[in-house]
Amino acid sequence: MDLVDDPSCPSVIAVFELPGVKNENITLQIKDRRLVNAPQVHSNSTKPSTRTPNAGPSTAQPIRELRYGPFYRTITIPDGIKQSEVTAGIQDGMLTVTWPRVPA
Repeated sequence: MDLVDDPSCPSVIAVFELPGVKNENITLQIKDRRLVNAPQVHSNSTKPSTRTPNAGPSTAQPIRELRYGPFYRTITIPDGIKQSEVTAGIQDGMLTVTWPRVPA
C-alpha cells in the first residue's frame, strides 16, 4: 500500500495493489476511524488437487505457492472524516481510496 499525504493536496490518497481481485470480491469498511480493506482472492483452478500422500507428485498442480482467501489491511482515518466523504475506485488491479485532508 502507498499512502500519499501531501500537505499541498486537498485529499489524502491510499493506493492498494490488488492484482487479479474482482470488484465483487473487495470489501471496504470504516469502523471506529479505521478503514478496513478486505479483499478475497480466489484460485483460477476449478478444483483442488486430489493427490494423496503416497500417490507421488500431482501432474495437475505440482507446486502451489500462491495464497488464496481473505486478507486484511487496516489504516486509521483522521477524526472528523465522515464515511460519505471517502471515495474508492479500482482500475488495472489498483484500488484507490481518497478522503479529504483534515485542517490542522
